[in-house]
Amino acid sequence: MNEYFIAWWNVENLFDVEDSAERSPRLREILKEELLGWNEEVLNNKLSQLAKAVSKMNAGNGPDILGICEVEDGQVINKFVNKIKEMVPRDYKVVHEELNDKRGIEIGFIFDASKFEIDKDNQTGKDLVFSHHVLREEATRNILQVNLKIKNSRTPLVLIGNHWPSRTNGELETEPYRLAAADALSYFHKRILKEHGEDTPIVVMGDFNDMPFNRSLIDYAFSTPYREQVAKSEYVPFLYNLMWPLISQGFGTHYFAKKEPDPCNDKYTAYPNMFDQFMVSKSIASEEIISVKNNSIEVNKVIGEYDLFEDMFSFEVPKKFGRPTKCGRPSYMNTEGFSDHFPISLIIQGV
Repeated sequence: MNEYFIAWWNVENLFDVEDSAERSPRLREILKEELLGWNEEVLNNKLSQLAKAVSKMNAGNGPDILGICEVEDGQVINKFVNKIKEMVPRDYKVVHEELNDKRGIEIGFIFDASKFEIDKDNQTGKDLVFSHHVLREEATRNILQVNLKIKNSRTPLVLIGNHWPSRTNGELETEPYRLAAADALSYFHKRILKEHGEDTPIVVMGDFNDMPFNRSLIDYAFSTPYREQVAKSEYVPFLYNLMWPLISQGFGTHYFAKKEPDPCNDKYTAYPNMFDQFMVSKSIASEEIISVKNNSIEVNKVIGEYDLFEDMFSFEVPKKFGRPTKCGRPSYMNTEGFSDHFPISLIIQGV
């Protein structure tokens, strides 16, 4: 039985250098205060930190598939892949979205071309890669779909990457944007099943900026913790959310610290959030052709010899890298850090 290691990671503001010639004039104007001091040395340091962790995934073999978000453009993704290749010999290829995002951040997939290939349209011969637009005030946070085939069996495997709108301006104030993203995910899930068959294996991953129990995931994306509901539903195409058991064990992928309302003490409480999630379609939930290996779903706090966490507010929180400035002012940066999110991983097995 073949096994494939899949990971997802929000790599935290992986921008090109502040004076990048590849950046559009519009984006250069928007980002100018965010990237002061983000030079070649800082970027290379950030890339090295991320790459050395990725290269140690999958028992030091690197992932077979890695989904990422918060990366600026294809050039930076390629720099990232090249850095990983320096550490682990894999035939990695990249597919990413290109969109008019307000901050220029994208979703991408890195996959081993010796094991997978991008499927092509039978009539046009074009790669089956789609960037699904989520309609909102700004063109941002789209959904990236990539139709792969497993080379040795020709079995299809559809990947859907997500980076839903953040809660920066308030959870309830921004919720409608995540509801729209969830509705788009559900629509395209239905489209995939209609066009490619009800037994199409689909792995959905992403930073959803909502918890598995929030209504965006439950009521709009039709995500559920009940395998039976996914397997037996005749009308609603549910997604089986694989992260619920880890929540019950106290895991989170992103931590929010909130100051307590005590004017005399500077005390904070940390809140674990399982924003980064894996979900699978009925075919995988029912273990028809491909299944998820038992006990393989992980929040990766330690990878090889690298600790991706630091102790803060009584929790092991992600050891973020940060950046030199934010909003034009000096900001927190730790050159030994990685990201403000933990990566997650699983193993699928089958043909």
